[in-house]
Amino acid sequence: MYELLGLKNANPLLKVMISVGGPDLDNAFWSNMTSSASARLTFIYTTTAFLQRLGFDGLDVSWFYPNADG
Repeated sequence: MYELLGLKNANPLLKVMISVGGPDLDNAFWSNMTSSASARLTFIYTTTAFLQRLGFDGLDVSWFYPNADG
């Protein structure tokens, strides 16, 4: 991971993002995370701190079935 982020030193215009989710992640995770304003804010604040601490430029959320039940 640090080697990948180190490429930004050679190319300052490079943007490195991290992706979370995917079809194998339990849909209940996203449903719980979006169920209340406080849960969403917690996700936003902790994710932002994580991205800044490690030097990532953004986040890709892959929530495949947002309307699926359980």
